[in-house]
Amino acid sequence: MSMRDAVQTRVLSRRWKNVSAPTSNLQFDLFTLFGINCDRNSLSIGSDNQSDGKCRFIKAVDQFLHLCRSPKLYSFKVCYSLGNDSECHIDRWISFAVRGHTEKLVLDFSGLPKGCELYNFPCNLLSHGKLPQLKHLCLQSCALRPSPDSTNIFNSLKTLDLNMVPLEEDLNCILSGCVTLEWLRLTNCKLPVSFFICEQYLCLKSLILDQCHGAKKIEISRPLTVFEYIGGMTNLSFVGAPLIEKVKLMLMRAYARGTDYMFHGLAKELPSLQRLSLSLFTRDMMSIPENMTKFYHLKELDLIVILSLDFDLLSVISILNAVPCLHTLNLANSLLQGVNSYALHLPR
Repeated sequence: MSMRDAVQTRVLSRRWKNVSAPTSNLQFDLFTLFGINCDRNSLSIGSDNQSDGKCRFIKAVDQFLHLCRSPKLYSFKVCYSLGNDSECHIDRWISFAVRGHTEKLVLDFSGLPKGCELYNFPCNLLSHGKLPQLKHLCLQSCALRPSPDSTNIFNSLKTLDLNMVPLEEDLNCILSGCVTLEWLRLTNCKLPVSFFICEQYLCLKSLILDQCHGAKKIEISRPLTVFEYIGGMTNLSFVGAPLIEKVKLMLMRAYARGTDYMFHGLAKELPSLQRLSLSLFTRDMMSIPENMTKFYHLKELDLIVILSLDFDLLSVISILNAVPCLHTLNLANSLLQGVNSYALHLPR
């Protein structure tokens, strides 16, 4: 049942008027507010009635929160294309979530029309609770600019997921307050020129950088459980051979420098690596070298090969020769519209 149907059901009886189910997860999007039969074209960004659709969405959220009596919230999510012109409404929704001691806050404002100002996330509102409750924060198409004296509001976060958030000047300030952060994903974000993950992030276990830009140097000197990097080749390096269990590397437009790093530099910097996921875009890259630096401890290899028409798949054997202790090989190749996957369990 959508939220709209639930509210309409409550008004059928005066006895139900002030009765609210103990909802612990609130999600506001087109379906939950207007149901499966809503006119999505009139409510979508880019339609002729865009302004009316936004007003209807905001009004529906305001009405529901006015009737909501839930004493405790686990998650609070808003998914609609809203910008900073809706600041007063969004601030009020966040204040509601903070009063409900929500542990997970998701604001997805993707699809904002070009020229509209991003919503500026109000870090000061998170400090209104007596004790920090927020453990999971996900922001998409927002601005996040905390002041240096407000970074402690993030000290209860376990996960931080930022998508299309400009971070070039504020990332170090944000992370300095995330003393308990365990999982960090940055997607389509603009990073500072130099981005360092060092020992000060004591609890960080997983770091995912997906098609971020702006960084000319990325340096990892902290032991991680998982590190994933998808994007153009940059000066990526692991300092002090940190113990990392799994690395996923997908270098777009890598060319010679990316080829050299994947087949030589990575094995030198992470000699104890046990799980590796490697994506090869053979249309843009040089051929796989016959001699590679060996991964002596690698046990599991996921190899994804995006083929060009003249690529010799047998050249992958050079990679197998560089992993003498390999137990499992998962091989996927893509050519034109076809994708084939294979899983091989090798004898020890």
